[in-house]
Amino acid sequence: MLALADVLVDIDGIEIEINSIRLEREAYRVSVRLPVDRDNRALIVVPDPVRDAIADVVLAAGLEQGIVLERTITIAVGAAHE
Repeated sequence: MLALADVLVDIDGIEIEINSIRLEREAYRVSVRLPVDRDNRALIVVPDPVRDAIADVVLAAGLEQGIVLERTITIAVGAAHE
């Protein structure tokens, strides 16, 4: 794991805070993983456009902090999507 992130999502004035989003290094890529429980089940399910926006924000923060150097994104939620 490279980093943990907390993201505040605002959808039409409704704010949702998502904690423990993981920025992980895998073989030749970096992935952004939404939180899962101890059985690797998704704790939150969001529409693809929201998920992609969250990944963009987390990756941009990682790039800004020098944690990641390349822009390669894989988003996985739980074991079923890996």
